[in-house]
Amino acid sequence: MVNTLGVVNSKDIVALRHEARCGRDLAKAARKIIFVPETARLEKLLSLFLQRKQHLAFVVDEYGGTIGLVTLENVLEELVGPIEDEFDQEEPLIRLTGEDTWELNGSLPAHKLGELIGERFDEPGEVCTVSGLMTQRLGRFPRVGDAVKFGSWEARVEEMSETRVLRLKLNRRAESGGRMFKEIDTLPNSASPRLTKSEAADQEQLVSAAR
Repeated sequence: MVNTLGVVNSKDIVALRHEARCGRDLAKAARKIIFVPETARLEKLLSLFLQRKQHLAFVVDEYGGTIGLVTLENVLEELVGPIEDEFDQEEPLIRLTGEDTWELNGSLPAHKLGELIGERFDEPGEVCTVSGLMTQRLGRFPRVGDAVKFGSWEARVEEMSETRVLRLKLNRRAESGGRMFKEIDTLPNSASPRLTKSEAADQEQLVSAAR
C-alpha cells in the first residue's frame, strides 16, 4: 500500500536542489495533504484552499479510498469559467474549413451558431451549447455521424466524448431546386420520357435557367 507523506512544491525542490539527494530528503519541505470528500461544496473547498494556502487536495470516497485530485484552478474554473495561462493552447470554437463549410466545437454557445446561420433557437430547457442543442433536437445522446438540419444548413457530429459532442461539421445544404434541374439535365436517354414539342421546349428552358 502506498503511503503518501505530503506534497512538495516545485519551488521547494529548487530551494533544496543542493541538499536533497533522494526523495526522503524532501520530507522536511513536504506540506500536509488536504483530504476532501467527493461531495464537498465548491465554495467550502475554495475557502479551505485559501485558509491552508494549498493548491490541491486528494478526493476520497465514502470508504476512505482516494479517487482523484482536485486543484484550486479546477474549483475556480467551475465557479467563473475557463482560466487560460501562457501554457494553454486555446482551440477556436469555430473555424472556416471551406466554402460554406465550418468546423464547430461542441461547447460553442448555441446563440453563436444562430448568428452564423441566421436562425434563432428557442429550445426548451437549459440548452446553452451546440452539443446540448444537438442532444435536444435528436431526442437522445448524439453519436458520430448523426446529422441535424437547421434550415438550409446541416450539422454533422464528427467526434464525441462519452455523451458530449466534441466536434461537428457545419455545411450549407444544396438547394433542392438545383438538384432537380441537375437530375433532369443528366437523365440517361434510355430513361427519358417521351415529350411533346411544347413540353420539351419548356424543359429545355428550365434546364437553361438552372445553369
